[in-house]
Amino acid sequence: EDVQAAINENTQKVESVKNALFAEGLTDGDIKTTSYSLYSSSGTYQDSVFGSEKPVYNVDYYLDITLNDLSKLNLILDMVVNNGANNISGITYDSSERAAAYDQARDLAIDDGQAQAEKIAGKLGVTLDQVTSITVNDYNYTPYYGAAPVVFDQKSEDVGTPSMNPGLVDISVRVDLSYSYRL
Repeated sequence: EDVQAAINENTQKVESVKNALFAEGLTDGDIKTTSYSLYSSSGTYQDSVFGSEKPVYNVDYYLDITLNDLSKLNLILDMVVNNGANNISGITYDSSERAAAYDQARDLAIDDGQAQAEKIAGKLGVTLDQVTSITVNDYNYTPYYGAAPVVFDQKSEDVGTPSMNPGLVDISVRVDLSYSYRL
């Protein structure tokens, strides 16, 4: 019910989460603030205990955490919840080798396009000349898992996360090539 108390409680929990992450070897570069908001709502909107005439102050502080050791994922999830986090809004997986894999996929797509164009030209009895246009469609995205936020209402010592499995990271590139040709 008190705006300063809400801010102070949120600050304490954020610092507790950050300190726990630092204790696991994460650095400032691994932890990024992505959103901060402070707003009020009627008490009945949040909790039937408060009367509707009293505002309830809400503080949201979102962190984007980069974890390079996936074997620590469940430990980190449990740890942030046990240190005050009450919302996990999504997990994404990516690769530190993405740029090199993307370049390789693009080059393979160009090679495949060239080979197919040569086959088609041979079938039609024409000779390929110059490439007249190239379009690269980048289907290179980071998959998003966990579309709905997970909100924890129970005491933190009762919280345990399900086992997470990153699977594979797909990188796709489509290249459209147009050629002029000679008869």
